[in-house]
Amino acid sequence: MDRPLFFDYLIIGGGVAGVTAAETIRSLDNHSSILIISREEHPLYSRVLLPSYIRGKIAREKVFLRSWDQYQKLRIDIATHVEVLGINFETREVVTSRDEKIAFGKLLISTGGAPRGWRVNGSELGNIFRMQTIEDADKIHEAVPALASGVDRGALVIGGGFIGLEFMETARHYGFETHLFLKDKQMFGDDLDDAGWQILSDNFKRNRVTIHESTELKYLSTSPDHFLIGHTNASEEIGGSWLGLGIGVERNVTPFAVPGLDIKQGIVTNQFLETSISKVWAAGDVAEYFDVSFDEHRMIGNWTSAFLQGRVAGANMVAKHDEKTELRTVSSYSITNFGYQLTFVGKTSPGEGIESITRTWPDNPNAYERLFLKGGWVQGAILINRFQDKAAITKLISSRKDLTSAKESLRDPYVDLSSLSA
Repeated sequence: MDRPLFFDYLIIGGGVAGVTAAETIRSLDNHSSILIISREEHPLYSRVLLPSYIRGKIAREKVFLRSWDQYQKLRIDIATHVEVLGINFETREVVTSRDEKIAFGKLLISTGGAPRGWRVNGSELGNIFRMQTIEDADKIHEAVPALASGVDRGALVIGGGFIGLEFMETARHYGFETHLFLKDKQMFGDDLDDAGWQILSDNFKRNRVTIHESTELKYLSTSPDHFLIGHTNASEEIGGSWLGLGIGVERNVTPFAVPGLDIKQGIVTNQFLETSISKVWAAGDVAEYFDVSFDEHRMIGNWTSAFLQGRVAGANMVAKHDEKTELRTVSSYSITNFGYQLTFVGKTSPGEGIESITRTWPDNPNAYERLFLKGGWVQGAILINRFQDKAAITKLISSRKDLTSAKESLRDPYVDLSSLSA
């Protein structure tokens, strides 16, 4: 190898966290060199907009948020279709898939995640789709509308989270009936109670979704009548013309698993997104950051969180020691599915010391809230068709207001939460 290239700021990962960090750095430092290394071949695009492109609601070009010219104008170098294979924190160098060494002054790791592997017999068959990259979206956009004109109008969907919801919505959009396979008895694990799951599952059924609870596909085959046949652990055979996989992601931490860097589920950082190694930061889905709202480390895998982390990391990479910025935010995610709005705010899982309060409305049977409290402090909430309460709940979480004496008021669905957060 030749003498390593050197960049003042090296960013590994060309997604929203990495690009936001690079642009933040450039806004604060007009002279230093910046390089983004990206596994993908494209400028930044919105993964959030992929379902809209798949369903024909927006043109493909509308998915892209940056152009190559914009990188050039900001003097941000980008190496595409390149992976980092290894790193040496002592010499401060990475080795890439192009057999290059690149040295750095400061480093941000924002490599995100890749779809979790799914290995069953038949998983190599055609018409099995993910929804992670623009290439995945292209395949669905091309194949699924064509399949809709065929005799087999069934879709198989695996997954109990947000990608599963997007696949079901896509199936309905193109006129398919859906078979939803859930490893557990319901979506989102124990986060929803029976009342919440009843509202969601009833809406699924109204939209031609057959739910197979506690069911896994053991293998796939084909037949003259169906492109795919799913064989379940209940000895059922269920046919469809395509299959959507939404089984989660695995964080891309392997190249960085070397002595000195603290890695648990993700790369561990403090509230400034600094890792255990000097002048190395992590942001986005790969970061297990210290959440000052809850005084614990957390991992949040959504677009808004990645953007905010990228902005904070970029600012701290430039800042002097006494000018660092904490990542201070209450995480949230919203999605509309079959006309219902589903919102998660803060921490939304039962656990030791966690109490939940469910609010439902007799005059609006499709509305639901589940509040999670520890002591008297609201930790998080799940909302169905109650987006108007998100701001008040976010304020209750961030203020750490003790509502011990107001718990009975919380149980009254007609009590305005904003009156409690004042």
